[in-house]
Amino acid sequence: MKMQLTSKKVLISTGILLAIGVTTLIGCGESTAAAEQSGDSKEAAAATEKTAEKKWTELVTFKGSGIKKSAPFHLSGGKAKVKYDFKASDNDMGLFSFYVVPEGEDVMKDGGIPDAMTDKSESTETYITKGEGNYYISVNSANGNWNLTVEEEK
Repeated sequence: MKMQLTSKKVLISTGILLAIGVTTLIGCGESTAAAEQSGDSKEAAAATEKTAEKKWTELVTFKGSGIKKSAPFHLSGGKAKVKYDFKASDNDMGLFSFYVVPEGEDVMKDGGIPDAMTDKSESTETYITKGEGNYYISVNSANGNWNLTVEEEK
């Protein structure tokens, strides 16, 4: 009888210690998660601050009519956009398209899909997603004049 009582005490003691251990581990996990969330919040705030400091920087601007190529420019692989203004000269009917082409390639030989195209007067901007590298703009237009600017967020 004395042995059974001792076995019950050992089992109860072991159960209590196990419950305390599990509770402690759960509490540690919650404080670690809270600390990680706090760290994530600080990192997010720092990232927002860095983003707020970035400004759009003009890389190249050119204008003309007909078919032309820009001077080469460098993209760092971040956010970039092309602002353009096309004025059709013949009853608001014309054709304008441009391609952002890696330096060393020729869209007239290799083909490609325009980054933007319109058949009427238009003044707008479009974002471009290109990896880091050197590029140029190839413009094709008919019956109109255009102005084009490439900008990158830096």
